[in-house]
Amino acid sequence: MPPLIAVGQHIQDAREKRGMTILELSEKTKIDARWIVVIEAGQFDRIPGRTYVLGFTRHICSTLGLDADALVQVVNSELYPGTEVALEAGIAADQRRRPFAKAIAMIKSFF
Repeated sequence: MPPLIAVGQHIQDAREKRGMTILELSEKTKIDARWIVVIEAGQFDRIPGRTYVLGFTRHICSTLGLDADALVQVVNSELYPGTEVALEAGIAADQRRRPFAKAIAMIKSFF
């Protein structure tokens, strides 16, 4: 089974195991039911925009108690190959800036 279809099937199985309908999941996540249907079918490429694809997937997985990070990583690597390195570099750069930003915030709090 192709990875994206397997992810979609895993999400559908988790939803059904919890006794939720697509409409109930839609209401709970505030994600349009049509996108949930597309995700469960493994047709992630039909959702416009990487941010929406990964965000919807993460939110649905978290709501269903699934390992959102692992499943989002599969979707990301399948749809957007080569972006993992850039994403990790961006996270590393952000983590290097945090101590500096905290120091600035602390200094500003004195004024």
